[in-house]
Amino acid sequence: MQTEIKTLKSFLNKLRSENPAVCWEAAKQLTLIDRTLRKGRAVTRALRTGSHPHTRAAAAYVLGWWRERQAVPTLERIVDDTQEDALVREYAAEALSHNRRPQSIRLLLRHVNSTQPGVSYACIYALGQSKSKRALTVLSSLAKRENDVVYEGHSLRREAREAARNIRRRLKRRPR
Repeated sequence: MQTEIKTLKSFLNKLRSENPAVCWEAAKQLTLIDRTLRKGRAVTRALRTGSHPHTRAAAAYVLGWWRERQAVPTLERIVDDTQEDALVREYAAEALSHNRRPQSIRLLLRHVNSTQPGVSYACIYALGQSKSKRALTVLSSLAKRENDVVYEGHSLRREAREAARNIRRRLKRRPR
């Protein structure tokens, strides 16, 4: 048990590394940590106070994998902060994808048309994981829009179409 705790602390320290490769490798290793050893508060603190955008993005990535509920308000604030680095906002939006909190859905809907295409893409993806009828309406509209935006080779219109399809499937499976 002591060895696992030392390893966890080592990864948490590396998460704050100035070297992006070291930081992201620590993040990947943290996603594999046993649930009983996880330190959600420490990772949430790295998300809030990390001095490098790659640290904050990696922390959001870990919190998404862990589905850390206590971090949801912080993740929401990050997505809503238009002064935050776009990559950090993207990972924060994606981390909210399994959270079905009404406030999160409203926030993601507000940012599907962000001026930062990566943020829009992540919000569209996250909404596709919900069962929100309101999100379905917005995503269906985005899927039909004339002007498409492409982000890192991904069509936002196609992603909106796929997200809407995912919601329809989830709604069909919803227990009555």
